[in-house]
Amino acid sequence: MKKHFVNLPVLETKNLILRPVQAEDYKAVFEFASDPDVAKYTSWDVHKTIEDSKVLVRFITKRYAGNKPSNWAVILKSSNQLIGTCGFVSAFAANKRGEIAFAIRKEHWRKGYMTEAVNKSIEFGFNELKLNRIEAVCDAENEASSRLLEKCGMKFEGILRQYVFIRGQFRDMKSYAILAGEYFNG
Repeated sequence: MKKHFVNLPVLETKNLILRPVQAEDYKAVFEFASDPDVAKYTSWDVHKTIEDSKVLVRFITKRYAGNKPSNWAVILKSSNQLIGTCGFVSAFAANKRGEIAFAIRKEHWRKGYMTEAVNKSIEFGFNELKLNRIEAVCDAENEASSRLLEKCGMKFEGILRQYVFIRGQFRDMKSYAILAGEYFNG
């Protein structure tokens, strides 16, 4: 996994370009991160000011600089619009394991874009990072994310009870994963 995140490559799918987040992306990030419906099941609070999004963008770009996993910006090819983020939020070289996360603008829900982005992230994880296991968690009430992860070949592994403390309460999370052997031998 050496040098993969400090030099995060640009990836392409049928409808999307996944590229590193850039400093000037804060306005586009604010457009989806300030939506309470988008933030409802996330670990981060809804962005109330543009400064909240600037802080997030700086956090992501600092992670790149430190060769630490972080999301790609998800760009819709047809409009060149940043519509969300997707990618690795943690990776453990010794265990050959990584975790992905994602968020997308509400007007692009249920159009297959995030499925494309997650599938491309999984492909990158197995082919480039040489991971053995890629996992994701989502809020136990987030049925849309559960369906998306299953559509991407991830298997439901169980409920992580009171796994996170978000917005003043403990939340149960669903755990999903796909193994290299499942991906390559499908």
